[in-house]
Amino acid sequence: MSGTQVLHVASRAEWERALEVGAYRRSTADAGLDEVGFIHCCTGAQLPGVLERHYGGDLLDERLLLVVDVEACEAAGSPVRWEGLSERFPHVYGHIPVGAVSGTRSLGDADRVTASDQAATRSLAALPNLGAVTAAQLVGVGVRSEADIFDIGPVELYLRLRARYPRVSLNFLYALEAIEAGCHWREVTPERKAQLRGEVARASQQRAGGQHGAGHPGSAITPRRG
Repeated sequence: MSGTQVLHVASRAEWERALEVGAYRRSTADAGLDEVGFIHCCTGAQLPGVLERHYGGDLLDERLLLVVDVEACEAAGSPVRWEGLSERFPHVYGHIPVGAVSGTRSLGDADRVTASDQAATRSLAALPNLGAVTAAQLVGVGVRSEADIFDIGPVELYLRLRARYPRVSLNFLYALEAIEAGCHWREVTPERKAQLRGEVARASQQRAGGQHGAGHPGSAITPRRG
């Protein structure tokens, strides 16, 4: 992704929610897109002033800086207008698609997303059965490549995803299976889907009973086969 980029300060919780639904809709710390009519953004040069004026008393560890691609927003029907009297700021008139966010930067000391994370997201999004949202979610639980999907397996990956993104669909489980099988997720047979759901249920029960060490959803990968 290239072209003009602008910045937006988001809470980690709002960004996690955006990854689940595919679109970011928060304008400021205190108001949503529907209330304001656009999403406030800024440039790198404007960021220090924005943080000082609007986030001086906040815990920045709880916030992320979204790097937003202007052309991708406009292609999705969310025009970007530069407005203001003494200083012109970029305003996104519509939602920001998750795919228009080329990366995030930590404003505190926790969980920095690097350029390699962005590259992994782009690489995964190019796989059959995946898109920008699902690829970003996979990176969020430690997946870096197609090989990682094969090594971890669909059931373990789905459990990690569900732990971090509680609203993740079973279709994601079928998509991960389809990547291994080399087919479209709709081609996974009803019998195999039922088998996968059963494996998920059994693994969930084992973890709830403390019989299986799951690890943190974002922890390093433990291959399932040698």
